[in-house]
Amino acid sequence: IDVQRAADKVPLLKIPSASITGLSLILPKRNITIGAVEIDSPSLAVTREPDGDLDFQRLFAAPSATNAEVAKSPEWKTRIKLYSIRDGAINFIDQTLASPLPLVATSVEFKLADANHDATGQSQLELSAKVNKRGQLKASGIVKTSPFAADLKLALKEVDLVPLQGWAGNRLNALVTRGAISFDGKVKVDGTPAGVEVQGDGRLTDLNLLDQNSATDLL
Repeated sequence: IDVQRAADKVPLLKIPSASITGLSLILPKRNITIGAVEIDSPSLAVTREPDGDLDFQRLFAAPSATNAEVAKSPEWKTRIKLYSIRDGAINFIDQTLASPLPLVATSVEFKLADANHDATGQSQLELSAKVNKRGQLKASGIVKTSPFAADLKLALKEVDLVPLQGWAGNRLNALVTRGAISFDGKVKVDGTPAGVEVQGDGRLTDLNLLDQNSATDLL
């Protein structure tokens, strides 16, 4: 499966192999149960465009529905007992930066057990990946989808900061030319609107900041 916009040379999403097993569909009750969705070696190319939007958000944006249409169409209740990705890859480029560098995640392993798309369901998440040459990411814990909430253990090791600095926007009046972040702790997301609570130990290594106006080193 390849998903590609007409103007792009590289597929946004590429899935060489996928399987769905244990499918159960009950039409009158609008219930879908899937035993397992397993995806092997997918690759995802994500670009943050100059206006700050992610390109795939536009590609997969759902058409808006009127209140009357929503009232007439009850939601489907979906449960996936196991959703897994093996040996995935993600390539991220931030085009809001003058000289963007790629953030590449490889060996992505992802599992989501008992994914239940309603307000009462909670799922067990496990995620690991290599980030660029030296970095590592691991996350595990509980997530809910409606509304979104998460209670995760998060471990980052030597994740490159340079490709991510665009997310700081105008709050950082300096250029990160070198640096990595490590973190070991917990991240909790809850509430409407969502609030984020972070607890743990972090470390910055090999950090270099450049004043964008004077082109001199700040740190």
